[in-house]
Amino acid sequence: MQKYGVNLDNIVTEKQLYSRSGFTTRKHFPDFIFTDGNNKDCICCVELELTAKAKYRLEKNISENYINYETQYWIVPKSEVKIKLILKELSEKYQNIKIIELERVQEYVKLHK
Repeated sequence: MQKYGVNLDNIVTEKQLYSRSGFTTRKHFPDFIFTDGNNKDCICCVELELTAKAKYRLEKNISENYINYETQYWIVPKSEVKIKLILKELSEKYQNIKIIELERVQEYVKLHK
């Protein structure tokens, strides 16, 4: 998050979002959301996708994120080619998708411990 200038105080986790919803009927929440440090009105979400889901389910989550968040970051392992292909295909319809390889995040963390 430091690489993108995100203040850790601006992060809200999936569990916190679910709690804020009043523990109503379970619906999709991203893994976490954050506000852009430069623009408090810009709320972005992050999804960590380690294994492939059915395309219809992935698109449902992407569609909800598209409506609710300025940008949606998808962190995906380099080896998960299927997920990346689906995300790239859907990014034509949902232009706010950004894909980040998990290994890039891990490398950044190693270098900045």
